[in-house]
Amino acid sequence: MFEEFRLESTVCDELIKGLVILQDIDPASPRKENLAAVRELINENRILAEFCNDLKNSILSTQEKGYFLLDSNKIVNSDEEARLLNFLLVCCAGEPIWLFNDESFWFELGVKLDADPGRTHGVGENKLHVDMVGYSRVPRLISFHSMRKDLNGGGMTLLADMEKAIGFLSDEDIKLLSSPHFKYWHDEGVREVGTGLDQFPVIDHNSLAGRRVYRFTSKMDQHFEKEGLVLTHEGEQKKQKIIGSFTRLSEAAEKVREEFVLQPGQILIFDQLRFVHGRGVLGPNQQAIPEDKRRLISQCYAH
Repeated sequence: MFEEFRLESTVCDELIKGLVILQDIDPASPRKENLAAVRELINENRILAEFCNDLKNSILSTQEKGYFLLDSNKIVNSDEEARLLNFLLVCCAGEPIWLFNDESFWFELGVKLDADPGRTHGVGENKLHVDMVGYSRVPRLISFHSMRKDLNGGGMTLLADMEKAIGFLSDEDIKLLSSPHFKYWHDEGVREVGTGLDQFPVIDHNSLAGRRVYRFTSKMDQHFEKEGLVLTHEGEQKKQKIIGSFTRLSEAAEKVREEFVLQPGQILIFDQLRFVHGRGVLGPNQQAIPEDKRRLISQCYAH
């Protein structure tokens, strides 16, 4: 079960003061030029600097939890203040990414009834995966800020610790999945994530991150039978063995998967080099919920 980070009252006080100092930043659209003010705030405040170190360690240390969970309702009183707090926390944890352009920092993960059920905005299960799986620099951090939960009781946030999952694999499985036999399509127009890879291993021991990266998406399994779509030529020669190893990794990820409902106001930041993520099936009769009342998660990335 995922536990909330415990904040000392002194840290809460300094965060509130910091948000006042940063009030000129537009919470709906923070810009790169705002980073200097945030860095200055952190560097000149000993309490905030120590808090940021603890936050970063909680997420990035392999000896720690690998995530940070906070209820913004205990600190701020509005969605706008919560967005600004989220931006500050992401700046504490890493280097924020503006994935498509300088104006768009947040990605609004709402519900669209006409979307593919298994995709980002769908009503079905969005299976475990890594974002930007086929890029040389996978975003290290993802932040989810819950704006609204599913009123019909679904839409669980899914996380699986892949460091635990590979403990279920044989040496042969790990060897096969560590070979660059895989490929996947690339998102158009993204930046700050390196180059699109023509081929890659699922378990990448030599990534630009300087540590093991899991280039894993459960969605790959439905494409194995289509020759050359997600396997290289060499991979096709070992297809059945690769499918077996990949299936065992998928099953292991499901074994260690945890699921929980992000409550409105909760902010989750996690290490994407360690955790794969997904979304559970939304509750029935989504069409009966007005669009502006359906589940909504605000997402952003950082390195």
